[in-house]
Amino acid sequence: MLCAESPDSRQRRSLNIILVAALFQALSFAIFTPPARTLCWRLCPGVPSHGAPSVSGHWSGYRCRGRECPQRDPIRISWHGLDVPHGRIPCVAGQCPGLLLRKDVEEEEFLVIFLGCDGGSTKTEWLLVDHTGQVLAHRIFPGCNFAFWGEDGFRDLMVRSVQTLLADSGITSQQITSAMLSLTVYGEVPGTEEFFPQVMQSILPDCPLQFSNDSVAGWCGSLAGRPGINIVAGTGSVAYGQDSAGNASRVGGWSLFFADEGSCSWVARQMITEFVKQADGRHPRSAIYEELRQELSITHDLYFSGYLQTNVRQDSSLLAKLQLVVLRAAQRGDPAAIGIYHRAAEELTEMATAIRQQLTFSAGETVPVSYSGGLFRAGEVIMTPFRACMDRESFVLNEPRYSPVLGALILAARGFLSLEESDAMADRTAAQLTTAPSVQ
Repeated sequence: MLCAESPDSRQRRSLNIILVAALFQALSFAIFTPPARTLCWRLCPGVPSHGAPSVSGHWSGYRCRGRECPQRDPIRISWHGLDVPHGRIPCVAGQCPGLLLRKDVEEEEFLVIFLGCDGGSTKTEWLLVDHTGQVLAHRIFPGCNFAFWGEDGFRDLMVRSVQTLLADSGITSQQITSAMLSLTVYGEVPGTEEFFPQVMQSILPDCPLQFSNDSVAGWCGSLAGRPGINIVAGTGSVAYGQDSAGNASRVGGWSLFFADEGSCSWVARQMITEFVKQADGRHPRSAIYEELRQELSITHDLYFSGYLQTNVRQDSSLLAKLQLVVLRAAQRGDPAAIGIYHRAAEELTEMATAIRQQLTFSAGETVPVSYSGGLFRAGEVIMTPFRACMDRESFVLNEPRYSPVLGALILAARGFLSLEESDAMADRTAAQLTTAPSVQ
């Protein structure tokens, strides 16, 4: 005869059954089902709910299908091909400055993108590349001299330039990791240090922007960011240098019309003086006289005065272009033209000497000097006297390693890439820039 089961026994047996079922369900879920936070993430990406942002910029709590998802650990951020220390590239409000390549529940991988701009009086060159140096977009626009364009003209040029560049690349401003805009007259004309960032931030929202004078990009490109001095002799002239302690000095760059010695504009001004004296008969006429009359189709010498008043006064770049007249005369062996280039070499060397005196270089240290700008396209006509002046003053003359726009890219990459990594980026970029796009 079976004994009747007591109420306590039945209760214990029911409880055991419930516990075994719960344990079996938990084991099955752990074996066959992704973790709850993974399942919740996959089924419902969710929207940010309460909680604090993690260090990566992602929220730790999500609401999924009307209930709270389990809190997730901060997503790990990686940068494609780079070992970037945590925190070097800040992520804000769930956004990281880079191009998202891959995303899953544990990790997001981004591509680092740099923007460089070398904006001079003659042209404004833009480059958009990734950290390996792969070119995403490359464009050249007219010069961006704020003193010439004014506020509205400068803004319109920048809008057109940036919109074209981003359209070429398919990149948004939020995906740019760092940008360096090296612009002429920045820091020289009152208000530019406030106006330029204001304008560019409105055109490139959420893009980390840095600004410098275009002389800084020339230095960084010519010397690959290493200590030394760079001389720019283009439309205008300026010298810029840094020593190993990071101290900087600038000489020249005052004005196309009364200074900027050794520049294309200065060479043209010397030629104008020589032409006037030859036209008057104060100096014997030479190839300078003939070349200028032919260049401008002058039928009467005094008409040259009218050209300067009506044309050059309206467009200062026309003054610098007259340097080509002097070059042709020098190539014909004109002593007056050759003498102008020799004096230009002396003026440029004097600028480098002034910078060396203002910076701190070790005793006996040879100071490298590099160069950039349109004047040096005159080849040996300028380089022969320039090298002689550099040797006399014990400078080590280096051919420019990179162009100014690549210098702007290297400056944009500072803090993200080492000098060696920057070199590799610039080398690969330069190899792709075999032909420059035409000015837009």
